Order: sequence, then structure tokens, then C-alpha cells
Amino acid sequence: MEIKQTLKSLVSIHSITCKEEDVAEKFMQMMKEIGFETWKDQIGNGYTKLKTPKTGAKTIMLTAHGDESGLVVTGFTDEGFVRIADWSGIDFKILPGSEVVLHGKKCNYPGVIGILPPHLQKPGDKKAIPESKLYIDMGTDLKETKNRVDIGDHVTFRRRFTELLGDRIATNALDDKLGVTVLVELGKKLMKRKLDVNVILVCTTREEIGADGAKRAALEIGPDLAIAVDTCPGEQFGLSGSPDFEPFAKDPVLEIGPMVAEKTNKALEDAAKRVNLSFKRTTWWGGTEADQMWMAGLGTNVGVITIPIRYLHQPVEMVDLATAENTVSILDEFVAWLDSDMKEIL
Repeated sequence: MEIKQTLKSLVSIHSITCKEEDVAEKFMQMMKEIGFETWKDQIGNGYTKLKTPKTGAKTIMLTAHGDESGLVVTGFTDEGFVRIADWSGIDFKILPGSEVVLHGKKCNYPGVIGILPPHLQKPGDKKAIPESKLYIDMGTDLKETKNRVDIGDHVTFRRRFTELLGDRIATNALDDKLGVTVLVELGKKLMKRKLDVNVILVCTTREEIGADGAKRAALEIGPDLAIAVDTCPGEQFGLSGSPDFEPFAKDPVLEIGPMVAEKTNKALEDAAKRVNLSFKRTTWWGGTEADQMWMAGLGTNVGVITIPIRYLHQPVEMVDLATAENTVSILDEFVAWLDSDMKEIL
């Protein structure tokens, strides 16, 4: 499955928020090989463009963020353990037992986050460990640790890519390298189309701390229509009963809210029907790159398409790749349907 190889290649790249250079470069390399024009901006966004020969044609921009959640080094203990804090959306309850990568002074170093074994715990120690008592152990003393790592260095999870039954994958950083994967696979399909609109695909930066990259992209491109491709929480233990979030139903989620134009949603649903696919629907009140793109254009026509995954912002995020493939097919049909003046949308 080609989409699986694209995803595996992208998630192998560590790209904590504000350090997304490598994943943006990989994205642009992939798109350049397909035939897209590529460039970067000062904030690190990776842009790709497919221009229509139609004079005066409108522009659609689709974005997916290349950054991932992670930690930051804040200090050291006398024993050489590394103190940490959240950098971009980590729940500290999941950290005990994690294998991590410290992006140090000269290279990357492995480390682990452990807690007291049950044999040594006291009554009451079964509770979640507070942030102040979690450390990274590099297996080094204080002098050796400080020679390799400094305050402000970033920490990400050790890379894993596990193929489960069917087309389901458990891996790091599906949020949102899965969206970037969708853009790459969409680009391959669009190259075979005769398009009436200009298409800009962007691997954006800094989404986890406010979607600054998407805002910059919207200001730089000024698209007539913008669509954010992201992930959403999938049904799992402790979160069940909502048809909007079924991770293995193979349906992308169409998010509906005050910033999303009804005409855009209707056109996306019609595109899905033409290729015999469907969306799930959910209400959306913000939290994706579409927010910043709407505000940057003071009302830019935006859409939001998300792919349900389990265990969001954890090292074992899980997805059914058929959902991502269906997202690609729907977006391909949607973009190919657009007229040069987008009169049915705008």
C-alpha cells in the first residue's frame, strides 16, 4: 500500500513544534518528485503548488501540520536525571515507561522515563505521578548528562511503526503527519487531473501552540478557499457512543461550525457521493488550523476534514489507513470538480 510507505517515511522524522524543518523538507522533496513547484517561508512552512493554465483562476489551499507534541528539558538532578516540562500538548500521565529521544547539543540520545517499581511503592503511590517527579534517565551521571543535553533541548518519543491486523497502524505522530501523508497522496492524484483552479498544498508549522504556520500561509497565499486536514479523537475506552468518532468506520469526519461555509460542506459531501464514499459529521467550534486561516482572511472560506485516530498525542496513536485513503479520494474529486471562478462555493 503506497500510502503506508509515505506515512512510514514521514513519521520516522522527529519534528517537535518549532523544529519542523526536516519534515517540511521531506514533504517538499516528495512533492517536487511528483512535479509540484516548492518553496519555504521564514516560519518554516513547506509550500507546493500546481498551477492551472486557466487565466484568472481561483486558488484552493489545503494544509496539514508537520509538528508533533513533545517535551522540553528544564534542568537536571544531582544524580544526572533530566527534568522535563510539556512543550506542545503532552499528558504526563502517559509518560511512565516511555522510551524517548533527547535532541541534544551534538546529536540525538536515547532515554527512558520510569517510576518506582511496585515492590518499593507505598500506599497511595498508585495515583498518577505529578510532573515534578518524572524525569528522563539517560543512564549517565550529572557531568556526562550535561555534556550532551542542555536546558531548552527538545524531547520526542522513540519512533515506532507497528502494523496491526488489516490496514491499521499504531505509531507516533499521526497527529498530523497523517494529514501531511494525505496531501502527498492527493498531490499524486491531482497531477493526473486537468484542473481549473490553482492548488497550494502546505506542510505547516507550530500548530500545537496556536497554528501560527497556518496563519502565515493564509496571509502569504491569500487563498479563495482553504481546507485544514487534521486528526480527531477516535472512539476508545472512556470515549464511546458517538458515531462521529468511530476510528475504524473508514469515514473521514466533516466538521461543521460557525466558520465553515455551508456551501463548502455541501460540495464536499456531494464529492463523496460521486465516489461512493461518505463522511461522518460533527460540530466544530475551533481547534484546527482553519481557525487561523479564517481569521487571517477576515472570513476566508474554510473547510475542516479530520481523520479519527485513537490515543491522540500519545506514542501509540492508531488509525485505519482506509480512512486516510478515502479522505484522499474525496478531496481529489472535490478539487477536480471546482470551476476556475469557484462560483458554486464562493
